[in-house]
This record gives sequence, C-alpha cells and structure tokens, in this order.
Amino acid sequence: MKTFNEIYKLSESEDISVLAAFGSDLEKISDTTKREKIEKLLQGISTRNIKEPASSSGKYHPGYARNDYGLLRHVKAVVIITEDICRAFPQLDKDTMIIAAIMHDIVKYKGDDAYTSKTHAKDGADLLRSVGLNDEARMVDSHMGIWSKDSPAPKEFDEQMLHLADYIASRQWCNIAFDKSHNTISSQDYKAVPTQDVDRQEKDDFEKGMDDYSKYGEFANYTDEDDPEDIITNRIKGASNARRRGHEFAKLGGF
Repeated sequence: MKTFNEIYKLSESEDISVLAAFGSDLEKISDTTKREKIEKLLQGISTRNIKEPASSSGKYHPGYARNDYGLLRHVKAVVIITEDICRAFPQLDKDTMIIAAIMHDIVKYKGDDAYTSKTHAKDGADLLRSVGLNDEARMVDSHMGIWSKDSPAPKEFDEQMLHLADYIASRQWCNIAFDKSHNTISSQDYKAVPTQDVDRQEKDDFEKGMDDYSKYGEFANYTDEDDPEDIITNRIKGASNARRRGHEFAKLGGF
C-alpha cells in the first residue's frame, strides 16, 4: 500500500516555482490586470513558502498540511473553501477573495528562520499594497484574527470570511484530497474508479461521500429563499465528508 508521502510528495529531483504551483488557482481570477499583478509578485517569492509545512510546530492543521509542501496544500484548501463561501454569499467580490486567499500566507517563512514569521500577515499585506491591491491587503492583514496580537481584527464581512476560510482549513478534521501536483481534487474526480481493489465497505463510504457532496456541496441547488448560514454550513459539511472519503481512496493509491 502506498504511503501518504509516496502519493503526495514530489520526488527529490522535482521542483516547482511558486508561480507554477498556483497556476490552477490563478485561473480563477477573472480580472486579468489583477491576475498579472499577482503573477509578478509570486515570481519573487521564495519556494520555502510552498515547500514547508503549514505549521512549523507540527501541532496544527490536517495531516496533509503538516509535511513537505503542506503550506502549499493549506493555501489551496483556503482557496477552495473561499470559493464555496463566495457561492453562498454572492455579495462578496470573488476576485478579491481568491487573491486574498492565495496571498494570505505567501511570506509565512522568512530567510532561514526555522519557525513561521509572526509578521507574515502584515508582510503579505505590504506586498499587495505595493501593487495597489488595497482591499486584498486589508483582508490579508487581518486574516489571523484572535491568533495574532500584532494584526488588526477582521471587522469587515470579507475580512471575516477570509479568516473563517483560513480557520476551517487549519482544523484537523478538514480533510481535503489532493492530486500528486498538490491541486485539490475536483468533485468530478471523486467519481474516478480506484486503480486497485478495495474493501466493499470503503466503496460504500466513498459513494456515500459523493451523495453528501451532491446534497450539501458544490452541486447542490439552492434558491434565494435559503438561509445563507445554512447554505455555507451544508456546503462545508458536504465538501468535508466527500473529500475525507476521497482522501482515504487517495491514500490507497486510487487516484
């Protein structure tokens, strides 16, 4: 049976730039001017900020975010959660939210420091301000909430939603499946047939996860009469259940 690292970790001979690592996420930004600004910023970011674990202490975040390339997978998890939040709350500007999600931890490691930087929120915000993305900067600056004494509290709704996405992605129960290139596995990919035989019960669990995802997640049909808070809760519940089961298949070499 394949180990977690064998499935998810790039081989020692492979390398990837920060810009390339976020290619699929950048495609979600419809404003080409803003996207080009972010692409330029990412070209100057150290690869440490995708290769390291999301938490230098190893105490926090799901398993997929606590080893090599864990920070990259954490940020991608925040992006996909942010997308769902934007579906539930269409008054949010999706481009602004996605940019803030991509950039919120983009300078979490400085130089050769062993631990994550306590000023990474401010530093990331300063980068965004340097290219005139002030709303995104405001959100990144406050994304840590009560876990930072050095950053402003998230007060605006978009700030609170970015903080919520980051918080959800940092919970150990938030299991999201990734492919070998560290991209989140889409709902269509959850229907992929495993490449090896697995226990019937696990297949049943997988199918139940897909049912949950269809009922509560990305493919669910909501109307304007639905309570937005119920929508976001159900989306997160469905996505988490389905992705957890998809993640179990990935560990078995199913993807």
